Amino acid sequence: MPNRILKQSICDSETIDSLSWFEEVLFYRLIVNCDDFGRYDARPKILKGRLFPLKDGVRAEQIEKALNTLASAELVDLYTVHGKPFLQMRTWAAHQQARSSTPKFPGMDEADQPQDDHPISDDINCNQMISDDINCYQMISDDIRCNQMISDVPVNENDNENDKRERETGARAREEDSEPSETDRLFDAFWSAYPKKADKKAARRAWGKIRNLIKIYPGIMAALERQKESPGWTKDGGQFIPNPSTWINGERWMDEAPKPAAGAAAGGAATAYHQRDYSGEQAEAMRRFIQQNGGLTQ
Repeated sequence: MPNRILKQSICDSETIDSLSWFEEVLFYRLIVNCDDFGRYDARPKILKGRLFPLKDGVRAEQIEKALNTLASAELVDLYTVHGKPFLQMRTWAAHQQARSSTPKFPGMDEADQPQDDHPISDDINCNQMISDDINCYQMISDDIRCNQMISDVPVNENDNENDKRERETGARAREEDSEPSETDRLFDAFWSAYPKKADKKAARRAWGKIRNLIKIYPGIMAALERQKESPGWTKDGGQFIPNPSTWINGERWMDEAPKPAAGAAAGGAATAYHQRDYSGEQAEAMRRFIQQNGGLTQ
């Protein structure tokens, strides 16, 4: 299994702090077991066997409850495909490196219905016995590499009133104080620039799946600005402009630019992304990108 990355920012994350000890341990063990696309089997009995092989006191019901709390905290998405439950770690692409080009589990685009409609049930039969020999491999922090993550954190099987109050307080704090991630800020700039405002939720979900987003973001925005001026997008009042989620899922920023018409003036409009006029939101996203990557390259 490939290495996974934990960042130091989890230590002062309001979202992580709002979790109980067991919910936080479950979240970390999910990170080191998900496939390269941040997906995993969400059946509680499967999670118990693979994430807690040495913890006899952990119950499937306890895992199910904690998993739904992670979904409420917007750390994971829960969904079903052909009636079978799966999970997707949010913001996975922004923090983890993918080595495999093929996912092991189906994605949310194949889901039976919206993931919030049907919580995970413990009534699903599990026919596979899980071996005690499962190892949780290399979990990378900023400074520490370890070969095994088997936590001895005591498990409180009773979700008492103090835990509930802490989660409610944390949820309110997230609503009031949390700042959007870099992925969300880049999406907001993209959404502001995209001429067709349709199905924002689907577009944001597709945006979160873009691999190497930070690296290719300037190219995405440059291609968008170029295509906005193309005849296919400007004719008939823009009725042929694709929905933003369709444009993202199809990686349409990779479409080849049409060749300029013969005789076009050499001093025509600039097309390089750093020469264009951007909105304030787009300019701010581009400024942060330039600072993080040490300047522009032609």
